[in-house]
Amino acid sequence: MKQIFKIILFLSLILSFGFSNTMKDNNTTLQEQNLAKQVEILNEAIMADDYEKIKSMLDKNPALVNTADSYGNRPIFKLLIVYSMSKFGLSEFDNVFEKYIEIFSSYGLDLNFVEDEIMTPLQTVVLLPTKHEYKIYLLDTLVKYGADINFGNNRGLPYVLISATENEKIFDYLLSKNINVANYLFWDFVGLIQLVKFKPDITPDTQMLQTINSKKYQILRNDVISRANKLFKYHKISYFNKKELEIVTKFLVFTNDIECIKLFIENGLLECDKEFLEKLISYTKEHKRDEILELLKGDKYV
Repeated sequence: MKQIFKIILFLSLILSFGFSNTMKDNNTTLQEQNLAKQVEILNEAIMADDYEKIKSMLDKNPALVNTADSYGNRPIFKLLIVYSMSKFGLSEFDNVFEKYIEIFSSYGLDLNFVEDEIMTPLQTVVLLPTKHEYKIYLLDTLVKYGADINFGNNRGLPYVLISATENEKIFDYLLSKNINVANYLFWDFVGLIQLVKFKPDITPDTQMLQTINSKKYQILRNDVISRANKLFKYHKISYFNKKELEIVTKFLVFTNDIECIKLFIENGLLECDKEFLEKLISYTKEHKRDEILELLKGDKYV
């Protein structure tokens, strides 16, 4: 039953690629259409594990390796999908993945791009319906051939880390590879902040308090705190973006989250600069969070 479920997920993934960029023909030149058609043929050769045809096509036109077909599929995505299929016994492609990556790399393979602003090759690996050890192998191989785990958006968030948020093992793996998480702590708290409709210059009203005490909020909060604990195994509080950290700590005071404040203190909150701490203490006083105030002023966690 699990096998069938995974295959259904796999097929849905293929469909997501197919419909992400539905037939660009209306807005492309004849030359671009012809190039896309060649990539479709190349992708078919990948599906068929036709090494000679793949090499011949790339010899004639190396640009194909970084070009998408009419459905938005670059050859690297097709390669990842076929590898995933091999793990279900749906193809004979197992054990040749790195051989093709090496070939693609020799023709100038680019692994640091966002296909139609949807996902990167590393993100695709995280989302593939295959076992953890296979995903680690794929991630390691892509990084070996030039994929940058820190390749991210304009907020400084690595794309692959965003996709790995709900995958505990991959999340741990990325942290062990020293991925840039300086902006991640705030990003992870954003869901809670938005749920409460938090603004630093207001006080909690009845509806906010109900939200904070709701089951939905507590489940989300526990997940965020669990990931924060993982982050703190590798980084002290001072590592994270200071402006974003100011918002997060004020939010914790606002919600009177004593447990989380203690966690932050245990991981270096009181080692932040004097100006930062003075602002936080002042905010804590304004909201009359006496227990948190004692923690921030005391020396128990210093």
